[in-house]
Amino acid sequence: PNINVNIDVSGGTVDKTSATTDENGEVYALFTAQTEGSGYVKFVCVACTNTNNVEYSLSISEFKATSGAYEINWEKNEYVMSFEPTDTQKSILMSANTTPKAVNVSVEFATDQSTSIAWFSPNVNRTDENGEVTSTLTVKPNWNDWLKVIKAYVTTLSSGDTALVKVYKTLVWITTNVTEFSTGILDNVSMHSKEDGVDGYITLREKQTSNWLTGWTYRRAIDVTETSGSTLTGYQVLIELNTSNFDFSKAKSDGSDIRFTDSDGVTTLNYWIEDWSSSRALIWVRIPSISANSVKTIYVYYGNPTASSQSNGQLTFDFFDDFNDGDISDWTSIDANIQATTFGGKEVLKLLPGTATNYKHLAIPINCNLNLESYVVEAYIYDGNSAGSVAFHYRDDGNWWSLELYVGGNRDIFRPYRFDSDEGWRYQHIPVSISNGQWYRIRVDVLPSSFKMYINNELKWSRSVSPRYQFTGYSKVGFVEHKGFGPLYADWIFVRKYASQEPSVFIGNEEVIGYVTEGSYTSEVKDLSQNSSIIYFSWNGSISSGIDITFYVRASNESFTETSTSPVWMYVGKASDGIQFDLQSLNIIGRYVQWKAELSTNDDTKTPILDEVVVGYKPIS
Repeated sequence: PNINVNIDVSGGTVDKTSATTDENGEVYALFTAQTEGSGYVKFVCVACTNTNNVEYSLSISEFKATSGAYEINWEKNEYVMSFEPTDTQKSILMSANTTPKAVNVSVEFATDQSTSIAWFSPNVNRTDENGEVTSTLTVKPNWNDWLKVIKAYVTTLSSGDTALVKVYKTLVWITTNVTEFSTGILDNVSMHSKEDGVDGYITLREKQTSNWLTGWTYRRAIDVTETSGSTLTGYQVLIELNTSNFDFSKAKSDGSDIRFTDSDGVTTLNYWIEDWSSSRALIWVRIPSISANSVKTIYVYYGNPTASSQSNGQLTFDFFDDFNDGDISDWTSIDANIQATTFGGKEVLKLLPGTATNYKHLAIPINCNLNLESYVVEAYIYDGNSAGSVAFHYRDDGNWWSLELYVGGNRDIFRPYRFDSDEGWRYQHIPVSISNGQWYRIRVDVLPSSFKMYINNELKWSRSVSPRYQFTGYSKVGFVEHKGFGPLYADWIFVRKYASQEPSVFIGNEEVIGYVTEGSYTSEVKDLSQNSSIIYFSWNGSISSGIDITFYVRASNESFTETSTSPVWMYVGKASDGIQFDLQSLNIIGRYVQWKAELSTNDDTKTPILDEVVVGYKPIS
């Protein structure tokens, strides 16, 4: 027991990166999968003699919900119970909810302990009209340790969830959230907030530099070379990351900590993540200006465990919609039924043509008001019986261009409308460039007198357009489908700036900001309301070889300030010694108590992380 074990993962996250074995010599971690494919959970025990690591290989696949399926989840991932000396048992009310809402569903409650130690009442209950359910957990300790972690289970026929209940056999003062950490003194350390915006943690401070994005550990310079001979303004550049130019293990598994900055290293740029996996990412970045025949340097930052995604297509492109909000009230239809729906696991726009005409069945965004003579429109489309695709060069419902990808006729067709007249099959390309029943990416470079069509990034058709079909005043794009065909499903669509030749992109070597080697965090002075014996100390966070945290505690019955020279600090121990410390032999007594953590590293690319401290105490009568 009480052996420190480090925890390493791939393919997801765990609730802790280090832990101490319990009285049975066991340690556990809760793994949350984040990416499909393979993964692992590895327990590393430096002090163990038989083997120093145990690794579990994982196969991770996305849960495919069936119609009517729902998930049930605890309201919180973690609960805390603390006992006064006279308490023999205590109870807490625990809540769970269903997503999507499921009413009058039978729910079972249980723990990993015998019912003589911990039990739910009732152990079976039903969700209310809001899809929520509650039960009371009662705990009756029969152990000697200061802390015991109980697993609480909530299950239905459809799904289940686990929460941790931390049971302390003392009264406790816990420092874990941003508000609590913010009351202390930071010396060469930084306080951060986690993704929930509530919980916080402490790290060593990054070395100061004026041209580095605060909070990020790594960056790479990206050289964007303008090759068309024209200055590009507000231009969207595609950045492709892969294992040869980027270390995905240092970024969050979903890319949510990715940021891009201008040449100064600190002015953030708008971007949209089109695709992200563990080995490849496609990201569009809007660059304010790229001078003709010049090289523009921007930066990609990564390595911030608490950053949340800032991917935003609307701020990146001249027009964008990915239909993820399920709202198409900003779209209009012309002789068609359009709706927001889910198809193939994607949030999409569905276009079902009407019957009034052969071909004028459109979905057009109301708020798309392009002021571009030339542009590029791209979309991701599925069509089970195709005779349509994107509409572009749209001025009004009587004047527009489109590409009719007619699988049944084995041809791609340029089909314009002029003066409210269907001009029919003006130009044709054989064979057709797509197949029915498959997702495809279409790109159309739109110029006043010509177009180029790409399917899945391959140029399929380039064509000039007769002056007879040319016009000005176009400002919108959209989708079109022939009567009796479809329906067409669109996952996303965007419009970006056009250049006769795309800029080239080179991604440079990794740069590291680094941390200072020493720093400290000193807590507030806590008033426990009465004279108390400080008997227990624990911490949570992460360390590794060459990285450590040293802890101290002091107390007095006389009030003192955070910076007072007395009372004297009492040494508790190092993080590398374990996560729990029995302080009874130190005889630390007082109404006012304070703790301190000294963080250190011998590798300036790494920092210890401190995200929770618990001080246990017993009042002295």
